Amino acid sequence: QLVIENVPGSQAEGNPFFVTDLGFTSAGSGSNLAVNGDFETGDFTGWEQFPNGGTISIVSPGAGGAGSAGSADASGMAIGVTLKQANLGAGTLTPGQQVTVNFDWRGTDGVGGVVDVRLLSEVSGGGVSQEDIILGGAAFPADWTSITPAVINIGPDVSGGISLQFTAICGGDPSCVSTISIDNVSIVAN
Repeated sequence: QLVIENVPGSQAEGNPFFVTDLGFTSAGSGSNLAVNGDFETGDFTGWEQFPNGGTISIVSPGAGGAGSAGSADASGMAIGVTLKQANLGAGTLTPGQQVTVNFDWRGTDGVGGVVDVRLLSEVSGGGVSQEDIILGGAAFPADWTSITPAVINIGPDVSGGISLQFTAICGGDPSCVSTISIDNVSIVAN
């Protein structure tokens, strides 16, 4: 709430004043928490990387045929090649608050390759209070595909913020294929 008064008898009485571009939001509301979700910096600013024997790289073009995207390749014997936006909104998010997750992705899979995308409600000092699976399994799309917005009520303890992790997974078969590319990642606190 904002109250603007021109108090009778004050120095301001009768003098005009102007207020422009005024807006209100609650803490974290409507803001994109993801950092460099479109990879347009050309690097992994804002992203934690866990190659675990695989390869993580910037690829072009990204979704829509332009720009850049992030890529995780676990093909062969790599297990759990992960790109992660970590501990976002710590101190500003509230337990049970809704967040909306959007991203574009494509990939190649075969001989046991799978993808796993999760939103983690992080506890300060370590651990998670809730894990939400956004995407999992095989049958990767060859063309850029937008994930229908995932609206999630975050966990009961988000003192460590939330994390979104994308993981390409292969097992012990050397002919396994699991390569994913991601772009236009957004995580909006509602």
